[in-house]
Amino acid sequence: MKKIIGLVITIGLLFSFLGGCNPRVKEPGDVGTPLEFIILDEDEIPEKLQQKIEEEKEKPFQLSFSDGKDLYIVIGYGQQETGGYSIKVHTVEKQPESIRVITELIAPKKGETVIEVLTYPYIVMKTKDLQLPVEFETIP
Repeated sequence: MKKIIGLVITIGLLFSFLGGCNPRVKEPGDVGTPLEFIILDEDEIPEKLQQKIEEEKEKPFQLSFSDGKDLYIVIGYGQQETGGYSIKVHTVEKQPESIRVITELIAPKKGETVIEVLTYPYIVMKTKDLQLPVEFETIP
């Protein structure tokens, strides 16, 4: 039994040393520390950030903006042919060296009545500025 435990510990140490040489790849199941955030209405978005969104909105984009105190995280899904889209926030969490954000664009349901007008769905989240880079992921 001691030999088996020793072998398991040796293999574990070997993998931890080998894993330390390569950058860690985050898996979908990785869990960090959830961050509190709020979703801002258009009139709550700082003017400078609103201008940047207006410049970028026609194509999908991701950006973050800090005012020194708060961090604004923005995900835009580009031009859509109709209204009725929404954005689901799956995750906003602190990883050891970054903030991880996972979102998904939700299309209107088939048969749902939608406005036939070009729309530019985006979301702006506000959280405390932790001085970390933001990693964006979208669910197709």
